[in-house]
Amino acid sequence: MLRVMTDRPKLHTLGIPDDYQYMDPDLVTMIRTSVDALLDAP
Repeated sequence: MLRVMTDRPKLHTLGIPDDYQYMDPDLVTMIRTSVDALLDAP
């Protein structure tokens, strides 16, 4: 049985693989690009 929770905020995944070290410059760039795109979306 599938339960849809309409009273919860949407969950977004960034689709970035877990292949980076902490604060890797390439990782930070990908996160910023992905999050900026989500925040600018209507």
